[in-house]
Amino acid sequence: MIGKLQQNERELFRTRLEDLINPHHELALLANKIDWTYFENEFTAYQKRSKRKKCRARAAIEPIIGHLKTDFRMQQNYLWGEKGVKINAFMAATAWNLKKLMKKLKEDFLFLIFQRFFPKKLNYLAA
Repeated sequence: MIGKLQQNERELFRTRLEDLINPHHELALLANKIDWTYFENEFTAYQKRSKRKKCRARAAIEPIIGHLKTDFRMQQNYLWGEKGVKINAFMAATAWNLKKLMKKLKEDFLFLIFQRFFPKKLNYLAA
């Protein structure tokens, strides 16, 4: 048969949830009595907010992890054992922080040089 199955046809090897659950079981009877629309409406707003927060945090972290992997050789760990993994991660984090510190020092140094050699031009730009 080619194409979509008709609505009343069943797939040959796929078991349906209705076949697995006993409809006369206590939990199945209780589940039928619960108003699920209330829970769907209440929890979906909360879940959306929490997912957004998690995605924001993840979106901020993922580029940093990607840079650590490519720039600081974290694709493959050359040190043995569990301690080796920790040492590799600490060394990569230290290199990342030193890189940020050097960039900040370079910016401050260049600002001081320009302020020293071009004091009047910077004062006019600031005003």
